[in-house]
Amino acid sequence: MANEKRLRLLSITTAGTQVSLGAALTSATAGSSGTITLNGTLNYGDGSIVTIASDQYLPVVVDPDTTLAEEIWITSTPSGSPVTASCIRGAGSSTGAPAHSSGAIVVSGPTPADIPPSIDDIWGGNLGYDYEFNGDTTTLPSGWSWDNQPTGATYTEAYGKGSLWVPNNSGWASFSQALPTQATWSAYYALRLNCNLNNTTMGGPMLAESGGTYISFNLRSNNSIYTDTISPLTSTFGNGDINSLSWETHSRAFVRVTQNSTTSYDFDVSNDGINWSAVTTAYNPSTAFTRIGLAVSSNAGANGIIIDWFRVR
Repeated sequence: MANEKRLRLLSITTAGTQVSLGAALTSATAGSSGTITLNGTLNYGDGSIVTIASDQYLPVVVDPDTTLAEEIWITSTPSGSPVTASCIRGAGSSTGAPAHSSGAIVVSGPTPADIPPSIDDIWGGNLGYDYEFNGDTTTLPSGWSWDNQPTGATYTEAYGKGSLWVPNNSGWASFSQALPTQATWSAYYALRLNCNLNNTTMGGPMLAESGGTYISFNLRSNNSIYTDTISPLTSTFGNGDINSLSWETHSRAFVRVTQNSTTSYDFDVSNDGINWSAVTTAYNPSTAFTRIGLAVSSNAGANGIIIDWFRVR
């Protein structure tokens, strides 16, 4: 750890006792320098005293698991009587550092800065259409309904995922919810196609037009992804692909549908949920879209699609 500027400890104790504040802390500006008083020296698990070099800091959290939780960076070796150390208050915060009472618990361990962000973390403002598929059920999520459920088609939700499955040669299965009412939005899907490898099994996001036409933006088993028109939903493919992009079947895909206006939609795909490739831009439906959901086909073999989450931003 000598070469590390940011020290990381699984736990800190003082002579085997939980560390706490030895004196109260007043509220402070985020990022301001100050002094922290502890109820003893900080010790590693082997009993040796924690030392902090001039170019290092130890992140700790005061009042963890409460609304007062604050990350503080200890920037000097705690010493003296009482035990004090230099610190930076409200590290990583933009709203300031709250006051804490003497005796408040102090813990050390991984903080958000130690854990790389993941696209699976919920981000941004929920517009009221999100679903994380965290249940254990065979019932569609609240607000969603079947557009077409061929005989044998099933929905299952378990282990943090939803699965839409349709038997061989059963056409399309689809379920959806009302289109977001905001003027502009982007809907994000985390998906995986689960199918027999052939050229005509596919599935992905679906948009329903008021006139009865469905647009399905598909992962396809022939290693491409593109947009199809299906009219009606129980039929085979309509007018074919609008644009295509190579994709590795069975790998996880992140798919984005963006409403720029009611006459302009973009369809994008990503392998990490961060870097996006355009498949179709400024798509203009024949009639206005009214619903958004998930569709899967089985025109040449049983097919399923797995969804980890659905979010609208």
